[in-house]
Amino acid sequence: MSDLPGELTVGEATSVDDQLVAAFERLTPQLSRSNPAPGRAMLQEIVDSPATTLLVARLGDLIVGSLTLAQFVIPTGRRATKR
Repeated sequence: MSDLPGELTVGEATSVDDQLVAAFERLTPQLSRSNPAPGRAMLQEIVDSPATTLLVARLGDLIVGSLTLAQFVIPTGRRATKR
């Protein structure tokens, strides 16, 4: 039996709400102490961009992680990188 607060799910963030902004404020310091968390406007730009897909991992209702997949085209084809 698990003490976790819910099932782990991963899905695409298709809108920006207070929960997403708060999650990035909480999670970004784990990646970088020198860069601030992205604000609502930057997150909206990431979500709206056809070149990026923002995935969020949720444990129950809590966002516990994210992955940004950036896609781009070069002369030899389409590529993607994660951050």
